[in-house]
Amino acid sequence: MNGVIGRGEGGPSGVSIRPGTQFWAQTSGRQGQTSVGRTSVNLSSNTFAQVWIPTACTNINRPAPTEEDVMEP
Repeated sequence: MNGVIGRGEGGPSGVSIRPGTQFWAQTSGRQGQTSVGRTSVNLSSNTFAQVWIPTACTNINRPAPTEEDVMEP
């Protein structure tokens, strides 16, 4: 998955996405995705960061999410 992660005012300076984190598409009927490895994101000098998270599909017989789908952990 490609995306953008950000922090609000007073938010953490870093985020760690653990293996097995489940992401769900906000479009009904789409496959979920689970992270395959650990991804660390440094937000200490930026409010937003572009991320790439290696994932695998988790729901067989459903369409894969598209680039337009919002995925929430």
